[in-house]
Amino acid sequence: MSVNENKYIVMRYFQEIMTDGNLGTLYELLAPDFVFTLPTHPEPYHGPDGFKDLVTMLHSCFPDFYIHAKDMVASGDMVVTRWRGGGTHLGAAIHTVAGDIPANGRYFEIDGMSWHRIENGRILEVIGHEDTIGMFQQLGIAPSPRTTTTPEQNLALARRYFDELLNQGKWSVMDEILADDFTFMLPTQSALTGKEALRGYISYLSRAFHDLNFEIEREVAGENKVAMRWHITGKHVSEFNGVEPTGNPVDEYGIDIFEFWNGKIRTVHVVANQLGLQNQMTANGEAASFTPEQNNAIAVQFFDSVWNKGDFSVLDTLIAPDADDHSTVGGKPKTEKGSASFRAIVSMFRQAMPDIHLTIDDEIYAGDKVVHRWTLTGTDTGGVMGNPPSGKELTFTGITTVRMKNGKIVERWANVDELGLLQQLGLAPMPPGSE
Repeated sequence: MSVNENKYIVMRYFQEIMTDGNLGTLYELLAPDFVFTLPTHPEPYHGPDGFKDLVTMLHSCFPDFYIHAKDMVASGDMVVTRWRGGGTHLGAAIHTVAGDIPANGRYFEIDGMSWHRIENGRILEVIGHEDTIGMFQQLGIAPSPRTTTTPEQNLALARRYFDELLNQGKWSVMDEILADDFTFMLPTQSALTGKEALRGYISYLSRAFHDLNFEIEREVAGENKVAMRWHITGKHVSEFNGVEPTGNPVDEYGIDIFEFWNGKIRTVHVVANQLGLQNQMTANGEAASFTPEQNNAIAVQFFDSVWNKGDFSVLDTLIAPDADDHSTVGGKPKTEKGSASFRAIVSMFRQAMPDIHLTIDDEIYAGDKVVHRWTLTGTDTGGVMGNPPSGKELTFTGITTVRMKNGKIVERWANVDELGLLQQLGLAPMPPGSE
């Protein structure tokens, strides 16, 4: 048999036997002297009849049981597979090395690997290894950090998420209620990992909808999960999901499911009526215009939040994805689109001068343009523009012009006194007559 033919046999094993519970395929693919070994089972399973007992037991315990192959490595008569499997314990007791475990309604999902040996088109041996600890913790057989809080405590955390974080924007509560490996999942975008990513999305949402408010309509709590149906209201005043501001009121609903770990929110799965929201945003609406004063406030926020505070999470809410940066650094023009160029320039200076501070000395704004004259100070402890750290306290000036559209920066021109900066660093000669 070829390697690909052996892989196909193993794929059928996982799909038709393990996931579908097809006993006909079991007798077709397994050799008469087949042996199956798994650490969670005290004795190996011998032959198709013995393995049938395991398959029927698994499906009787977990009606939705599945194992999906994720990766395969094959050579000769061997196929090694990385898989992910799970199910909900709603049926019979499960037989494990820890004894018979009665049904408790819990769901588990774990990773594992299996080593198949195939001879003459039939599976002769399977040696499996799985995340037994993870399975036992999820099924309540072993202690787990996911069950350190009561359902009532979990409800309280979820309520704080809506009230203090979404409605009030209290970033300080993030460390109190969110796990370090927090993940936010919404069908319309890639998963957001980490607290700063969530902060950026909430900022984006708050900018898009004036007077944004979430109200909990229904709630239910399980052992380590909470589900909440919510009602959102606000006024569409900035771009959201590609829809330019229309000034329309929005009034929509959605559902969140929270998962808790070690007494904090670990994941939030969100499903909202995105189509209904989009229809409300675009119904009889025209793009809202921003006043010069509003444009100036957005540009000032960029200086304060990003340059002075190092809060890069707001970049994508302030800068358009296709923004052009016409600035140069060290004589080299910036070519990256969107926030990438802004992020690179600020990161370079903040790493070189951790105590950096930018002060706006003058501002002019009219139409869609905003101009700022500024002074930047800081101590060179990390090396400016790739040069060795000097330890000097530096001061230099610049002028930045931005063009705004729909509440975001779409173009930037910056002129910086780089010569004065290099002179302070001793890398360029001072003008004649200067001390």
